Order: sequence, then C-alpha cells, then structure tokens
Amino acid sequence: MRVVSSLAELDGGQLLENTPKSRAGRRVVPIPPEIVPDLQAHLDEFAEDGPNGRVFVGRLRRSGFRRIWNKVRADVDLPDLHFHDLRHVGNTLAASTGQASKS
Repeated sequence: MRVVSSLAELDGGQLLENTPKSRAGRRVVPIPPEIVPDLQAHLDEFAEDGPNGRVFVGRLRRSGFRRIWNKVRADVDLPDLHFHDLRHVGNTLAASTGQASKS
C-alpha cells in the first residue's frame, strides 16, 4: 500500500488535503499476510475503486472521534490511554515480527 496524501482537519473545522509532512510520510507500507483477509474485506466494502483509490474515505471529525475514543477508553478501563499510544504499540508489534518500522 502506498501513502501519498493526507487529509487534515484544521482548528476551524476546514479540511485540508495535502501530501504527508515529510518524505518518510510518503511511503510503501508493508502488509503482514495475517491481515490481508481483513484488509480485503475493508477494501471491498469501504475503499474507493481502482488501483489509486483511497483506502480510508470517511471523514471522521475530531469532535466525533473524541466522543467515540472516550467511550472505548472507558469500556476497556484505560482512561489514560492516548490514541497516539497505539502507534507505539503497533511499531512494537511490527518490530517483534521482523517488520521494518519508522515512527
């Protein structure tokens, strides 16, 4: 999978499409074979068609995400978990399987 663009929500709610902030952000992401079936199901149901289609096309706003995230944290009894913490967990799991990872 190639990461070639990003969509950011600005403080006023305006959406800005741009290239990722750094060259490292524009990259090919290795896909572990264990998640291929789930990724294929996501592509079939939610992604744009075609080889250059976007994988994640929904526009989850900050306010909506925060409400959902807070509920999930409460449901799993991890009130101090930050969303960005998941990136570190993902990198650790990738490293443990021998996958290269860049933070």
